Amino acid sequence: MSDEVRTAVVYLPEGYNALEAIGFEEVISLVPGFRTIFVADRAGPVVSDSGDVVLMAGYGIDDVDSAEVLMVPGGRVAALLSDERTLEWVRRIDSGTRFTTAMCVGRAVLAAAGLLDGVRVAAQPVPLPAHGVIEVPMRLVADGKFVTGANAVSSLDLGLHVAAHYVDTPTARAMQVSLEYDVEVWGPPFAPRSLPEPGPDELAALFGLVSTGPRAEIVQELFALSGQRPPV
Repeated sequence: MSDEVRTAVVYLPEGYNALEAIGFEEVISLVPGFRTIFVADRAGPVVSDSGDVVLMAGYGIDDVDSAEVLMVPGGRVAALLSDERTLEWVRRIDSGTRFTTAMCVGRAVLAAAGLLDGVRVAAQPVPLPAHGVIEVPMRLVADGKFVTGANAVSSLDLGLHVAAHYVDTPTARAMQVSLEYDVEVWGPPFAPRSLPEPGPDELAALFGLVSTGPRAEIVQELFALSGQRPPV
């Protein structure tokens, strides 16, 4: 086994989705020879979208100039889409990555950086600036080095997809088992929907949940980018 240590960078926007950040980190932490670092605009504590979780970013973007893997979780990303300092950093990191990835609306940051023109990405119920992306109604979409996940739980899928390129299949499967993420046995408590995309009633219920709590401003900011309103 190589003694090389590879770095996975999880970028934390202010108001990130905690499950997306931690789910991915939990999987990558099992890959031999990898370390995961949390990076934010500046080093220090960063608060999640719910306001209930605080993760410590060990580095600011000026401290990190390369990575094997970049992951951008969703959350309060609207302001970043015109933040050229952050977008230039994303482009610089991407220039040396093997995988550049994002969860949920975090992929809007990659798109705003000009990285996803003509790239297939996981579709989102929130209307995001297109920047040439091709939306696909799947929970995980890989198109070359770019890998995007549709929702918070698929951060585990994203981590396992990346991990499988650094370990053999039995080891990757063992990681899945260690997380008790064998969907044939550990199914969700509610029956999964049969359609690839949520229906109108499900979307209305979803946005009803997130439009009145601590995530309300995030949802409003994202919909404002397209001049639309949440379907509630």
